[in-house]
Amino acid sequence: MKVRIFIVITVLILLSGAAYWYFELERPKSKIEHILPETSLFAIHGTNLKQSLQAIEDYEWFSTAKSIPFVKTVVDWSDKVDSLETSGKLKSSVTELPFWISFHSTGSSDITPLYIIEASDFKWNSQNIVTILNTLTGTDYTTSNQLFNGFNLLNVKGGNTQLVMLIQGSYLVISEENLLVEDVVRALENESNRLVDSQYKPFVDGDLQLIVNTKRMNELHQVFFSEDLDGSESVGSVAYLNLSFGAESISAQGTSAGGEVIAKEDASLFGKNLIPITSTAFKWMPFNVGMTDLKELLRGEMLAVSLDMNFSDVAEVLLINTADTVYLRRELDRLSESKTSVQDSTVYSESYLNTTLGYIQQSDFVELLTSGERKMDEPYYAIFQNALILSDNLDALKTIMNEFDNESTWGKSVERRRVLDDLVQETDLTIIKDLDYGSESIFDGLKPVWKEFFSKNPSLKTLLKRVQIQLNSNNESYLVSSTLDFNKGKLIAPIETTNGEDIAAELVVKANAFADTTLVTKPFIVRNHVNSSLEVVFQDLTGAVYLTTRQGEILWKTDVGQRIRGGIHQIDYYNNKKLQYLFFTDSLVHLIDRNGEMVDGFPKSFESPMIINGSAVVDYDNSKRYRYLAKDRRGNISLFDKEVNLLEGWNPKAMESELLQTPFHTRVRGRDAFVVVERTGEVSLLNRRGEFYSGFPKTFDLRFKGDVTLVKGPNFAGTNIALMGEEGMLLQINLEGKVVQEKQLFRPTTRSMYSMVSDVLETGFRIIRNDQNRIAFYDMSGEQEFEIDFDNSGELNVEFYNFRNGKELYAVRDIQRNQLYLFNNKGEQICPVIPSSERISILYYQNLSEYEVFVNFANQLNIYAIDAQ
Repeated sequence: MKVRIFIVITVLILLSGAAYWYFELERPKSKIEHILPETSLFAIHGTNLKQSLQAIEDYEWFSTAKSIPFVKTVVDWSDKVDSLETSGKLKSSVTELPFWISFHSTGSSDITPLYIIEASDFKWNSQNIVTILNTLTGTDYTTSNQLFNGFNLLNVKGGNTQLVMLIQGSYLVISEENLLVEDVVRALENESNRLVDSQYKPFVDGDLQLIVNTKRMNELHQVFFSEDLDGSESVGSVAYLNLSFGAESISAQGTSAGGEVIAKEDASLFGKNLIPITSTAFKWMPFNVGMTDLKELLRGEMLAVSLDMNFSDVAEVLLINTADTVYLRRELDRLSESKTSVQDSTVYSESYLNTTLGYIQQSDFVELLTSGERKMDEPYYAIFQNALILSDNLDALKTIMNEFDNESTWGKSVERRRVLDDLVQETDLTIIKDLDYGSESIFDGLKPVWKEFFSKNPSLKTLLKRVQIQLNSNNESYLVSSTLDFNKGKLIAPIETTNGEDIAAELVVKANAFADTTLVTKPFIVRNHVNSSLEVVFQDLTGAVYLTTRQGEILWKTDVGQRIRGGIHQIDYYNNKKLQYLFFTDSLVHLIDRNGEMVDGFPKSFESPMIINGSAVVDYDNSKRYRYLAKDRRGNISLFDKEVNLLEGWNPKAMESELLQTPFHTRVRGRDAFVVVERTGEVSLLNRRGEFYSGFPKTFDLRFKGDVTLVKGPNFAGTNIALMGEEGMLLQINLEGKVVQEKQLFRPTTRSMYSMVSDVLETGFRIIRNDQNRIAFYDMSGEQEFEIDFDNSGELNVEFYNFRNGKELYAVRDIQRNQLYLFNNKGEQICPVIPSSERISILYYQNLSEYEVFVNFANQLNIYAIDAQ
């Protein structure tokens, strides 16, 4: 009997032992690669949170980054722990332990962290966890257990806080979301649910380690943006990067495991001189030429450039390296002719910068050409600087060429060229996103909750300067190199105005220059063609013209004897990249070189029935075969050739009454037109010969006020002339003479006067309503943006600047009182009143978040630095 009992007990012990060892062997050991779940979008790892924060706390960019709730929470928690450790109330150095923070999508617009902390010489238990929480917060916590798939989850509650925890050996897993801790359990149970494999090394060769789940990049993108990621195919499976922090940037270096090689050959960084400084983004990549007839004519290297044409209309331009431009031109022209629809009487062709532009009426042409790498609607094309340029936006294609001609490209900019030269020159993929020009389109694509977040934290919108990423294939993985550059931020204490509102600190004068007598023109910003620096030209009452530096140094002064009528225009008269200054006086056209000397043959006399009061320079196809346009106060328009000879049909072209502003030229799909608007309600569209286009002139029972704005589209039917009646009628007419918008805005009093204000940077317009004791601004659809109390003389000159990234500036000058007011897009006055007797000029520096305002008053030019935050 005893033997039987002994045998039973022995069997039970053996079975229990076997079961214990079976389940222990089956259950993964407590290693971090077993714990990190595959649902992670990305994770950061550090060996010591306290040291990591100390390494970056003095950087300017980190002061701004602390406005991000997650970052603020981590910093506050670390500071609290340090304080309690110093006072002796907390014995555990929790912030000095190795940690992982994994980020997960927990809703359509939510991203939630999962914290993992590794103990060093102690074991986690519920009692010491609750003790630490009680000490940190001063709140009593209660715990309860929850069983999930055989693992014990610890629910901790205290006050408004509810946490879920899991202890696995030396690792403590914490989250506010039960689902995320359950994901950890799934990772412990099944290798396919893990983010990293057994080869993962938690090695920090820098300040932090970043683990990116590249398979979930589109999911990460969808948290913030309404649309899917462009080109969302994953490159590799998981990227392991080491982050290094600096005063002006964060760099990331590492590898991306798995995935397929992007292309057979590396792509060289060609076409640097064709990337406009105003590009929002660009990337180089290799591709397989998919069209047999073009395989030998192209090199299979592509540069895709994104341009924000109107801050809401992002256009893509493709540049492809060529092998044979002569035969390529013939082949493209043949394709263009063969694809032209029967409705079109002729094949589209246009000369621009002495280059022929063409059009291929085939919607899948680019997709077939690039073997599916890029898609684009029916493209315009040009062969320029040994590159095939393609875009379905004609103006975007011209911008590439025009900025090359103006030497306003990355390759011609000393600072930006240095960025490009520091890159690996042959890569599988190189991406650069320039937030100086590209953040506006990024923020436009955000989901509403994130738009609201950034509107409440405007400093974050201007924090980022540039992102660059390079991938190079290496056997079965990629070498990854990336840099995130920051703008310099600054904080300026507000001051209180007389009406009790806070505005920016007192005016800061960066520089000034003094003339011999009263200044009579605005300060015109011009470019020095020798070193590309910006300079200032203006005139005084005696007729003297001055050129100064932005530091206030007068470079030269020359007396032209008469007052300048109209503007000062910079032109390249000899088409040799050297710039001169052209302007009209009462009877002469002057052309002065950059040394202040009159160009040979100038000044030239001209004929005009009356003294002119407006001028413009026209270059139809950017060939430097200039035309000079002038108007007088009776509505007579004169057009001269480059040598100041009157042109037929314009000697002069007499309109019925005074013009609202100087007529301007536009070219739409190869068709040239001059827009002419009379104050008394007549709108005209003229061709090069001064003849009316069909549908014009059009007469309205309105008195127009303010500026004339051209809202450009793909053709005459889609391009609109926007005008404002002084009693509140918003009107838009297309170039075919059809009225496409009539909207009457509310007029609160009989004194209320409306006028249109074109964006100085040509992105659209705003509308101002002046009640003399209040002013209100409206957007392009006629919706009110803000309204403020503003006592004024009734005679205002208003300018609007859209500098991107939410930096919209309204400059309101009371003409009778010589007072200038600057408002942001919320209607907040950003600086004290500035004395000003003429129109102004403004520059904006994204990296400094600063406006530079050029103001003429009495006999001096003052240049002010005004904070843009």
